[in-house]
Amino acid sequence: MTTQEIAAFVEEYVEARGETDPSHLGRLWHADGRLVHPLLTAPIAGALVPAFATYVNTARPDFQWRLDDWAARGETLFLEWTTTMAVDGATVSTSGVDRMLLREGRIAEEVVYCDTLPTWSAIDPSMRRPGLIDASALR
Repeated sequence: MTTQEIAAFVEEYVEARGETDPSHLGRLWHADGRLVHPLLTAPIAGALVPAFATYVNTARPDFQWRLDDWAARGETLFLEWTTTMAVDGATVSTSGVDRMLLREGRIAEEVVYCDTLPTWSAIDPSMRRPGLIDASALR
């Protein structure tokens, strides 16, 4: 894909992520594609991405996804993003990166990298953990 084609794909992906109807997002996937996501217990096929999006939007109707930046090389696309949602009245923000492999202009594979601990800690405060290294000790 050319840089212009990838830029157009990214624009369409951002538009699809902002819609409540997941069918647009589903059209960006190959049915036999593969999504690997830390919220899922196992990878799912691209054909199930709309059901996954519906599940997330139903469970967290205030869930927001925002693209921060992107880069591509060939048909490999990286999206840097931030999500926000409310959990027990507190806003939880998570940043992450998706690595997508595109084939014929659609997603053949997406692997999502993010830290889910802030969300889990908001849901269950007993999961809160301090940082492993105190940054003030590095001065």
